[in-house]
Amino acid sequence: MSAQTVKLGLIGAGVSCWMYKSAAQHLAGFEIVAAADPKPEALKTAQEILGTRRSYATVEAMLAAGGLDGVIIASPPFCHLEHVQTVASRGVAVFCEKPMARTVAEATQMVDACRQAGVLFMVGFNRRFLSPLWTATEMIKAGDLGEVFATECNWTSWTALSGGGWRDSARCLGGVFQDHGAHSIDLATQWLGHPASSVFAQARRIGPRIGGAREVEDHMSALVTHANGATSSHVHSRVSHRPVSELYRILGTKGTLELEYTGDWSFLAPDAWEMRLYRDGGQRPQHLVAFRPDNELMGVISDGAYGYYAELKRFAEAVRAGHKAASPAGTEGLAVVEAVSAAFLSAAENRVVLIAEACQFDEGVFKKLFL
Repeated sequence: MSAQTVKLGLIGAGVSCWMYKSAAQHLAGFEIVAAADPKPEALKTAQEILGTRRSYATVEAMLAAGGLDGVIIASPPFCHLEHVQTVASRGVAVFCEKPMARTVAEATQMVDACRQAGVLFMVGFNRRFLSPLWTATEMIKAGDLGEVFATECNWTSWTALSGGGWRDSARCLGGVFQDHGAHSIDLATQWLGHPASSVFAQARRIGPRIGGAREVEDHMSALVTHANGATSSHVHSRVSHRPVSELYRILGTKGTLELEYTGDWSFLAPDAWEMRLYRDGGQRPQHLVAFRPDNELMGVISDGAYGYYAELKRFAEAVRAGHKAASPAGTEGLAVVEAVSAAFLSAAENRVVLIAEACQFDEGVFKKLFL
């Protein structure tokens, strides 16, 4: 493809319009020109927020109109398989938001569909690109922490009485851990340098006991062993009685790095991260300043919004260059789905589950979680 504007379509014009707003405003040579959503109000929002010029009630109608170089899939996860297969069958590049899929079987079919169609397939792990988390990755690559042998994630909030939307529906086959756990497992995999090999997890649904309406887990913890013997622990909760808090701890032989968010809501909030580096048992940490590649758009786009901008920029550049692969690739998304599925299987059967067993997780297993 030449240097012409990369034209993208959007499937699912809800919260995604706010997620991609900064990308649409600041990414040169990139434009979201069309949106598909069965809700007229969502299409109106896409026009107002993203400047989409074409609106469609169905994905098929949007694709039939043509003129798209790639498609962003931001529909509910129970629609992802159908939407990825449909877009790939038209020979159009695919960018699919996480959670990529509900089961290993679905994720595998998505990867296969894009491979067989010969199209680019990226998965949206926007947190890889947040300044403090990206900085942590670069520090690890540079050896600043030595050998990283463990990571911890504690991501909690208070939304126990919420419920009723698609995110809380049993159709997703997962709640907070499918949503947020996918991020922390992906980050742990980057930081430890190896995929998960086994998982032991426990899941709870607390909200309905106090008046909430969720059909999925709202509190879950998992201990993941990775292929090199390193471990990552993940605690995700929407029933903590605290404001949103996102804390990562990365343990290495030369130091321990803590990254903590204590703002309003980190997926689009202004910068509110702290980075603390500890060495040799020192009581006072070194406070670090996060950075972005080439300090890109520092002071222009908030850190939360930058993650979405950066991943769509990578996707658009790969589409323009005609690349058939870009990271996070579909295979990387599949590895995360395997770990999340293994965690749900572990919680349902109260045992350590090997990643090779993750394919056993399905709707029937999910129904056993809260028996």
